[in-house]
Amino acid sequence: MGDNMKKKQLKTDLRVEKTIHSIKETFIELVEQKGFQNISVSEITKRCNINRNTFYLHYGNIDELAKGIITDTSIKMVSMLKRYSRSSKMTLMNISEIELRWGTKNILKNIEPYSELYRIYFLDEMLKGYITNLFDTVKKYLAVMLNIKNPKSNMIFEYTFSGMYGYIVQWISYSTTPASEAAKILSELMYSNLQEFKTIN
Repeated sequence: MGDNMKKKQLKTDLRVEKTIHSIKETFIELVEQKGFQNISVSEITKRCNINRNTFYLHYGNIDELAKGIITDTSIKMVSMLKRYSRSSKMTLMNISEIELRWGTKNILKNIEPYSELYRIYFLDEMLKGYITNLFDTVKKYLAVMLNIKNPKSNMIFEYTFSGMYGYIVQWISYSTTPASEAAKILSELMYSNLQEFKTIN
């Protein structure tokens, strides 16, 4: 590909990225102002100064847009966990506090830049399900990664993950604690619980 073609392609890619970013930002602004159920494609395109065809080039409908924004974070989280799991043989019951802190820190670090977005989603009943789906995806991968195979370990895992999920919801909704500090507290709580579970027959 010649230099002129490369420059043209780069310009087109940047224009597309700018359009997608504008659509996402406008969507979030409208959700905060009006609630998800009151938003139309026409309103988004008008604010973005694009036509409806441009919107539909990227998203089939508003539901797809809402899901896509959260899916981006889910992909990053699972990708991060996959990279680590390739070099790790940890299970739920032998995981160290250092490994727990690493995992929770990376999960919270992925969420932190979008904490305001997550807060908005949590507050809107019609959007809350997308957050639940994201964490379900992460939970399924963690279950495989930690080799959860028997009823006892599954019960412990479900209890531990539910606690982590509840903690993250509270952190997003009400806390200004940095991700690294929040992860330290969360990992200590989880590790303490797992140590207690080891004593149960």
